[in-house]
Amino acid sequence: MGLHVPEEHGGQGYGLLELAVVLEELGRAAAPGPFLPTALAAAIVVESDDRTLLPGLLDGTTPAAVALDTDAPVLGAPLARVVLVRVDDGWGVFDVVAGDVDVTPLPSLDPTRRVGSVRIRRHPARVLRGVSLERARLLAAVMVAAECAGGAGWCLDTTSAYAKVREQFGRPIAMFQAVKHHCANMLVASELATAPPRSR
Repeated sequence: MGLHVPEEHGGQGYGLLELAVVLEELGRAAAPGPFLPTALAAAIVVESDDRTLLPGLLDGTTPAAVALDTDAPVLGAPLARVVLVRVDDGWGVFDVVAGDVDVTPLPSLDPTRRVGSVRIRRHPARVLRGVSLERARLLAAVMVAAECAGGAGWCLDTTSAYAKVREQFGRPIAMFQAVKHHCANMLVASELATAPPRSR
């Protein structure tokens, strides 16, 4: 859980690039669970002025969620023990178990990803400062994109394998040019999703 967290704060001391590799593989496997939202919460906490929440996040005993927009479904909220919500100029730490917030599970198109609405009941016991909403959204975008790239890779591999064994008119459909073009376009899109940005 702490792959991207510096060793001096209890993590493994790597970074977002290594975390992205793990998230890509989790996306490829469509692995359920609160790994991504908890890793996002840890990334926010480690950059904040108060890191006391880190041990529970890193050892897996405190699954977390981050409400980037209070009007939108919150990824991982139904499984979270702690929810970070933007309040004023910081991130309020809301204890779900203590009843600081009400979490209502919401239907999701992806049954492996639980989402929920979060309603604040009382002021948070503490507020983490030093991490802007823009920074949190950037961290979330990187992590979700890595997971989506893994899912896209699985789609490409599965489609290519199926095209080799599915027959039509007495031959595999992979031999038809239209199917080849679709597979090639999928490959290009998948590679672009995983390619590192070009330095300028």
